[in-house]
Amino acid sequence: MFRAGSKIRVQSIASRYAQSVRFASFKLAEIPTLEALAAEQSGFSGLFSKQVLQELWFKRGHDLTTQVNTHLNELDTSSFDESGFNLKEVISSTTNKPQFYDLHKAASYLYNLQFFFENIKPVQQVRPGNEVAKVGSGAILETPRDTFANIPKDEEFVAWITDSFGSVDEFRTLLLNSGRGIKGDGTVWLAAVSGVSQDFTLGMDPSRVKYQNLAVVNTYNGGILNDGDRAGQMKRMKSLMEMRKAKEAKENKTTEEVAEISSIDEELKQLSLGNVEDAEYEVAFHNKSLLPLLAIDVSPSAYLLDYGVYGKDRYLENAWECIDWDVVISRMPARHKQALDLF
Repeated sequence: MFRAGSKIRVQSIASRYAQSVRFASFKLAEIPTLEALAAEQSGFSGLFSKQVLQELWFKRGHDLTTQVNTHLNELDTSSFDESGFNLKEVISSTTNKPQFYDLHKAASYLYNLQFFFENIKPVQQVRPGNEVAKVGSGAILETPRDTFANIPKDEEFVAWITDSFGSVDEFRTLLLNSGRGIKGDGTVWLAAVSGVSQDFTLGMDPSRVKYQNLAVVNTYNGGILNDGDRAGQMKRMKSLMEMRKAKEAKENKTTEEVAEISSIDEELKQLSLGNVEDAEYEVAFHNKSLLPLLAIDVSPSAYLLDYGVYGKDRYLENAWECIDWDVVISRMPARHKQALDLF
């Protein structure tokens, strides 16, 4: 069974003198709710018909799992940690590496799909207006509904939502509107946001990461919320600076060494921020750690068959009613409340 935080054994079958090729085997996650629905041959009450549930999770999920396994077996994965890695680590390890593009793409889509299905549950009783049914072109003229029944009960979580968005109502409006704004494949997320970058590569103690706010974030296609991109950039810059320092310290440099220093300077220039304004923007908006708590798949494949071309709004409203708040709250980190200096 594969889960987002589980370890996957990667066994080397080549000698240490040959090119390292590893074989890994993923299995589609066994989500109890979905397994029960499959056994009953029923749909996902309140959100998906039986056909779409089969297509979206069991068929697509199986296809993505097969793609991940295939690409892992075909590629040289010697850059991965031999002790094993989870799916998110596979995604981080293949970021910005063209030779791993297909693996990265399949793993990202699989991660998002599983994250989404893990935080929803079938509704016990479908409310009038929330039926799974195709809608016509007249739906674009309908006034959006603002009544909903699925409200989180955890007081601490509700207080965090209220402090971050104003109220549960405003949070729901922002979440659904953000989903409406995605054209094509994508995911809308609720994430806990820290005020300090989670840059462990520079020796930061993970316990210093303080999550202070919640935010709604969109990713497109197979994009995930991943701090590995930024951490990898900083790690590469540190490595290049150390290499340059060592080469620059040599008194009699060869022509090749001078060329290498010039090449390092050029790469450092591309990795570095260009000016003060860029630096301020980076600190203000990107120097954060994002911990995903909730994901809603808003790709056309999630709603077209059941709701039709004009049914995205109804799909999003139904998806809200199916959110399993217990799962979302179980992902929630400890909240760090900032003290306000009023003097």
